[in-house]
Amino acid sequence: LNGMDSAGLRIRLDNPLADPICACEGYIKGYRDGQLRYVGPIISAEETADSKGAGVSVNSAGAPWFFGKRFVGKSATGYVQASPRDRALIISDLIGILNAENDTGIQVGAVSAASAITYTINPYTYLSEVLTTLSASYDGFDWRVYPIENYAAGAVTGSKIGEFRAAPVLGIAQDNAVFEYGPGTRNNVIGYSRTVTRQDQANKVFHNVSEGPDAPGNPTVSATDATAVS
Repeated sequence: LNGMDSAGLRIRLDNPLADPICACEGYIKGYRDGQLRYVGPIISAEETADSKGAGVSVNSAGAPWFFGKRFVGKSATGYVQASPRDRALIISDLIGILNAENDTGIQVGAVSAASAITYTINPYTYLSEVLTTLSASYDGFDWRVYPIENYAAGAVTGSKIGEFRAAPVLGIAQDNAVFEYGPGTRNNVIGYSRTVTRQDQANKVFHNVSEGPDAPGNPTVSATDATAVS
């Protein structure tokens, strides 16, 4: 949610797919319980050989990877949204513009209102940067690119691999969700980590205003933990 997924795998070097994979051609698909969960282009491959044998390690990025390769606002004035328009709809407009220029492989699906703004994009800005800026604000939106099945009966059935959807909130808040690890529990997580550090420990802390500690009328503020051992 609100980001790019990824996938990786390793195959034997004598696999018939090794050569096209090493050329970074094609896509990786991931299924769970027979349902398509992931589609993304191969972006890197590493051929290695050791005592365990020869193989190719493959890395794939999700469909939003293309957002980081396509520019919007390709003019001296950039892109100007002069009248108020919903943040998510601005993104869907930009995807439409890019698809008209050269197909991104991503279509626009359901997009519901978040908040309307006027907005100016600097010349030649990656769509991924605009998406992050517009969605990450307090009154932004959730987004996801859902995978599309475009292969059936041994043939490619369409050019789209994903569908962009956005809403003020995607999903459902599960306040009563419980995650447990270990024997005798639900054991619904495969592992966990816990870190304890004294990196930010202090007996007394100070806050200087942006104008500096000596600015008139802007004293430095401090707080002390009376029970701390100095």
